[in-house]
Amino acid sequence: MRQAWCAVCCIWLTLSASALAAASLPSARTGAELGRIAPVRDYLDEGGPIDGLDENGSTLLIQAAREGQTAIVTYLLERGARPEVRSRHGETAISLAAMNGHLETVEAFIAAHAPLEVRNAWSPLHYASYMGHEAIVRRLLEAGAVTDARADNGATALMLAARGGYLAIVERLLSAGADPNLRSDRGLTALGWALANERAAVAARLRLAGGRE
Repeated sequence: MRQAWCAVCCIWLTLSASALAAASLPSARTGAELGRIAPVRDYLDEGGPIDGLDENGSTLLIQAAREGQTAIVTYLLERGARPEVRSRHGETAISLAAMNGHLETVEAFIAAHAPLEVRNAWSPLHYASYMGHEAIVRRLLEAGAVTDARADNGATALMLAARGGYLAIVERLLSAGADPNLRSDRGLTALGWALANERAAVAARLRLAGGRE
């Protein structure tokens, strides 16, 4: 009888903790986005799943990274959040930090040895090159990002930088060994992307590097 009562108590406590965590989740989400550690800590202390996806397909870590909330990112990583978890759309947290130009946040992920490559999707280097964030491109390359990694459409970081006309990033990628003659799934090289988007300066630089259409 006593064992049965203990089991009931354990179940009740578990359900109560789950209910508390569920109730505090909206505040935790807001905290992750706005840089408020207290509601995030309360949610986790109440047993909330640190890597759980919300209805928008984001974890707390992904939300914090997207907004550049480095202190929250660092806290969540210290609490055991897994940086390799993807959103519903396939992005990792560091990819979203790179896309939105949050260098300090990217640094936090690098310090935590977060994966820099994302299989069958855009990597942080792809996003940073596409958006023109040269400092982040430089830092990712220094940290060991694969220069010619392919996105799900076959694009490389060099192709994306060429498309956007980001000459400084093109220079940096070429210096890191990027191959100007790889082709995307559409059959375009980086030079092809530059010409298609009327990026004359980038096209000239790619030709100088031996790039072909």
